[in-house]
Amino acid sequence: MVSLRASEKRRFALIRRYMTPLRLGLMVVDGVSAALVFLLASIARFGDGEWMQIWRRLGLDIRVVATLFGITWVVALWYRGLYHLRTRWRLRTEALDILRATILVAAISLSALFTFRQYGVSRLFLLILFTVQPIVTFIGRALLRAWFTSLRQRGRNPHFMLVVGTGPLA
Repeated sequence: MVSLRASEKRRFALIRRYMTPLRLGLMVVDGVSAALVFLLASIARFGDGEWMQIWRRLGLDIRVVATLFGITWVVALWYRGLYHLRTRWRLRTEALDILRATILVAAISLSALFTFRQYGVSRLFLLILFTVQPIVTFIGRALLRAWFTSLRQRGRNPHFMLVVGTGPLA
């Protein structure tokens, strides 16, 4: 049995104490970035002057739709477990889960467009949106990992592990 020193216990308690604010911060950043990507994709597709008129002609308030897209994106990431920060050891695994969340949000969005008979929404806009949003999320997660790695290399937020044995199982 390995006993932890008092300073190590405080350090682990500190990490656990700030895990919830970190998750909530990630959710807010993901939701805001999704709404911004929605708005920027709309501007990129419909032009700088016309994008508001196009959404009005469809009978949709762009702010409400962008907010709903941001909320849907966060819920899909949560459903895929992307806010459990210790479950993914590799960036590749996180990329696959982001891709699965993108497919889920695309299915929900296309179903909602069909249900509410919004056939006039541009397919090119949807293609831009569902291409750019996972890239933005992935880059954000990669930058966060790089920042945590740099903190650990400078001696902050160390994460120690005891490995027993020398074989492949260890």
